Amino acid sequence: MKKHLLQVVAAALMCMSLHTVYADSNLDLNALIKKAEQGDIEAQKTLGFMYDEGNGVTHNALEAIKWYKMAANKGDADAQFHLGYIYINGDEAIKNPQEAIKWYKMAAMQDHEYAPFNLALIYEKGLGVKQSLKEALKWYQKACDLGAEDACDKVQ
Repeated sequence: MKKHLLQVVAAALMCMSLHTVYADSNLDLNALIKKAEQGDIEAQKTLGFMYDEGNGVTHNALEAIKWYKMAANKGDADAQFHLGYIYINGDEAIKNPQEAIKWYKMAAMQDHEYAPFNLALIYEKGLGVKQSLKEALKWYQKACDLGAEDACDKVQ
């Protein structure tokens, strides 16, 4: 149930948080890869999303992580959020709650609107960490401050 709750919330939020996807149908995969390799953050995030979702390419979590990390290491909060999602919800070979927390915290510190809520869920449910309602409340409050109504319900 814990895993399912976080997956449902995170999956819905993940789709909403990736603001830019290359819409130009003439832009082929090789051109997108070239842009990403040249440092284009939006192209890196798009490739991460494509590999994460299997959208236009075969699903490959390791490739998704590779592309998201390129953007995340440049400070992109959306990419950091997506890495957190993959590390908390990924296959057992990829799952790493400590990495998820690291990336979610980085995104939350940049006021990414969904990262603090997911951090709060991790601490509230004890997903890969010692359960801490105090820590959960801290992150629910930050999420509430950023406008997450569900988080506001938790802190009242």
